[in-house]
Amino acid sequence: MFDDKLLVYKIKTKDEQAFNKLYYKYAPLIKYIILDITKNNDVIDDICQIVFMKIWNNIENFKGGSFKYYMIQIAKNESKNYIRTKETEKKYLGIYDFFSNYHLDGKIWIIIRNELSELEQKIIILHFIYNINFLDIANFLNIKKTTCYNIYKEALKKLKKHIKGDEINE
Repeated sequence: MFDDKLLVYKIKTKDEQAFNKLYYKYAPLIKYIILDITKNNDVIDDICQIVFMKIWNNIENFKGGSFKYYMIQIAKNESKNYIRTKETEKKYLGIYDFFSNYHLDGKIWIIIRNELSELEQKIIILHFIYNINFLDIANFLNIKKTTCYNIYKEALKKLKKHIKGDEINE
């Protein structure tokens, strides 16, 4: 425990040797936790790197207690973030595939312009084209995140309905 307190103190002064010692001491534990949560060997090193970069960049946020527990919590949070991101990608992958095929002939822009309100257009473009998350879009448009997300979902329904109608008429 004393050893950890000394490492934390040195890391707060941006001592890279102390940080390396911390990494070699705890990386196996952090990697185990990441694997346990994500069940994916391919992401262990990437998430572990994120965890340790967060520790390095935010060491001043550690106010005391068990540093080991602090690191474990960061590893858990980053692993859960990875899972949430993958679930979101799966959820919208079908929608992205659907629109990406339609995007090739340029009709999608005409449909977006003709079928959606200005607010719906902005949300669709900011999220779908520029990959901006709903919280940032909501802040930019001065609306609630849930409102932004709901408008996005309704706009997608409109677009899909219209596009499927076009395919039937062709």
